[in-house]
Amino acid sequence: MKALKVLYILNSDTETSLVLLIDLEDKKVLPIYTGKCEGNSIYLNAIQTKTPRPLTYQLMNSLVTGLRSKVKEVRIDKIKNSTYFATVVIQNGIEELEVDSRTSDAIALALVSDVPILVDDSVIDSVGVPIEIDSDLLTRYLRKAGNSLVNEIEKNKKAKGEDLVRLSQSFTQESIKSKQQLISDIVHMILS
Repeated sequence: MKALKVLYILNSDTETSLVLLIDLEDKKVLPIYTGKCEGNSIYLNAIQTKTPRPLTYQLMNSLVTGLRSKVKEVRIDKIKNSTYFATVVIQNGIEELEVDSRTSDAIALALVSDVPILVDDSVIDSVGVPIEIDSDLLTRYLRKAGNSLVNEIEKNKKAKGEDLVRLSQSFTQESIKSKQQLISDIVHMILS
């Protein structure tokens, strides 16, 4: 298992969002499609939005900590028929409880709880998209980033939102070979 970071969340006009996780070591991006509401929740937690009342994942984390436990990590264990499977690991003293979860929920909870998002090597090998990106460019965003690069990217983003949406919508319509180029284009647009 490797710890991945949330690179970015692309919300489109459709009912889907594209969540990009990045493997900084091997320079691969893991594209995960979620519903638009789930993508928005991940985004709001990634940029650490302050709200007057707790959002769902803030509530979940409060419930866990209120029970004298903590979210230890989330794991993206496998992919089957284009569906990712995730597990939330909750620790209570020396006991650990593994809870089945939708991947989008696990990612949002990891961001709120500030815990690692671990992805099985077989998942990365199966659907990870290799990208060519300058290490110095990634380092620029990593200086202040924790589990997510989104906040730092938002502060420095020069790319037009419409261009990112167009690229993310194109992703579903392209061949596997073209998808690698599209992901690479999206990553370069986000980070430049």
